[in-house]
Amino acid sequence: MATSIGSKTSKVFIWIILLLLIIGLGGFGIGGFGRSLNVIGSVGDKEISANRYIETLRQEISAFEQQSGSSVSPSEAIKLGLDAQALEKLIATTALDVEASRIGLSVGNKELASYLNKISQFQGPDGNFNQDTYRMVLTQINKNVSDFEQDVREGLTRDMLKDGFSSGGLQTNTYAESIFNYINEERIVKTAVLTKNDLINNIPSPSNADLKNFLSENEKRFTVPERKKITYAILTPKSLITTVKVSEQELSDKYESNYKIYNRPEFRRVERIAFQDSTTAQRTLTSLKTQDVSFDTIVEERGLTKNDVNLGLVSEEALSDNVGSSVFALPLFEVSEVIESDLGPALYRTVEIISSTTRSFEDVREELEESVLIDKSKRLIINKKDLYEDLLVGGASLEDLVKETEFELKSVSFHSSFDHQLRDSVLISEAEKLKSDGYPTLFDLNDGSIAAMRLDEILPSYLPKLDNIRDRVLKEWELFTLKAHLKELADDIIKKTIPNSDWNYLDTKTPKIVVLNRLGTNPDSSFQLTNAAFNTNENTLGYIDNGDTGVIFEVTKVNLPNLDSNEAKIFVEQLNKQTRIEFENDIFIYFVEALQNKLGFKLDRAALNSIHQQF
Repeated sequence: MATSIGSKTSKVFIWIILLLLIIGLGGFGIGGFGRSLNVIGSVGDKEISANRYIETLRQEISAFEQQSGSSVSPSEAIKLGLDAQALEKLIATTALDVEASRIGLSVGNKELASYLNKISQFQGPDGNFNQDTYRMVLTQINKNVSDFEQDVREGLTRDMLKDGFSSGGLQTNTYAESIFNYINEERIVKTAVLTKNDLINNIPSPSNADLKNFLSENEKRFTVPERKKITYAILTPKSLITTVKVSEQELSDKYESNYKIYNRPEFRRVERIAFQDSTTAQRTLTSLKTQDVSFDTIVEERGLTKNDVNLGLVSEEALSDNVGSSVFALPLFEVSEVIESDLGPALYRTVEIISSTTRSFEDVREELEESVLIDKSKRLIINKKDLYEDLLVGGASLEDLVKETEFELKSVSFHSSFDHQLRDSVLISEAEKLKSDGYPTLFDLNDGSIAAMRLDEILPSYLPKLDNIRDRVLKEWELFTLKAHLKELADDIIKKTIPNSDWNYLDTKTPKIVVLNRLGTNPDSSFQLTNAAFNTNENTLGYIDNGDTGVIFEVTKVNLPNLDSNEAKIFVEQLNKQTRIEFENDIFIYFVEALQNKLGFKLDRAALNSIHQQF
């Protein structure tokens, strides 16, 4: 498999590196945990280390905070599913690592060195790779050289695997042109709305026999499906809050451990162009100020890319003193004066500002207390789970479990399409697969709760008697009958109306002219009208049912876009490129999923829970 790693920047891994450089791991590591945790799972024969999971989870949290512009506590991160995202990434990357090892794919020292030499954070004042700078940066992010280089090797190897799915085949413009035509085609449509008031005769009230017949003819609509009568016992962290206490020291420790979340400095996305000498830098700055030359133009003229000049999201303290104070005083998109940087004279520009957040201990005291109480309650549940399981295995019923513990007993009539009061996805999943055989077993819920379930009875499907659902049957009969009468009226009108005419037959209506496209940008249209119009020939009348109204319409003209326009050519070119990338990504995703299914994976939920509790 041919590739050229040394000539390009890694597609994903470089961002992980930059994120670590910008955010740092704050000394966060596995050594701070009360129990010895080394492994949280495995894919095939390859283990996933706890440290690797922690780093990945921290990256997910940091990325979310950058995107949302708000801080996220560890417990909130779990609720948002960021832990699941981290696990998905780890399982996928580990599966790729196993496959690369199987086929003997790896990155040599020469390619690794070439890649590292191109990372600006590892370069000295002369713009070349500097060993001292390299080791200093790794120290800042809590990485030793061997571990870091192994991470880089694995990341580059995974890129090699992905590059193997690059489609080098021929691609025509047919697909892109068809999409352009589809999106930009317009239809000029004349419409008239029919309502209940347009009917010549009033709709009579239904007799009891009419309603019975309607119910009989529409049994599927009114039939209550087969349901499961379920009893379940549940223990939630909130139910245990009153049994645990929180000290001032615990609150203080919680605040300090999350200080950076509650008190985040201002971040800026900064771009930098470095020069060999001050004269060239000053001359360039003068051009920017006096001539019609932009910062982006200078970047292009110097043979650089956006990635080359992008320093990422940085705090003021992450930059040297003279650089940080100057850059963070810049208005958005304004270019700095010439500043002496670690790479020599440079020009800086801020392209994004994320404001700082400051929340004192007192500001978040209630939030901290609730979080600590919930965390301690979750821990209490974990510690007592074996006891609860022993009770069930020993023959205790759910009722016995509730009598002897803090569990609550609930019951529900369950069918997935009906309102069943089960709001947790795990509860729903367990209810769907619940069978009559076997004894109840405990399972974990998304919020740290635990529950056990029992199937009491299968309730057969049935058709309710008319008297029990009369109001509902009457309402649906009235709507059904109104629709039928409006459709009958519309059919009669359409028969008597000449296409491309002034619709004289509708003397009580003033037809409206609307211009429709498939994007639905016309506020006077509806999805139903747009869909019907684009499925009707020119100079043809049609009708749509619009709930308790109806719409007669005529497609008077079809306007097709010009495929020779610059707009069309740009669209076709960009869509071709996007389609190729998406196709390659889809194939690669299927490959990764197949690898995961083939290798299988195991997760140590107890280890994960322990990490989350002490996070």
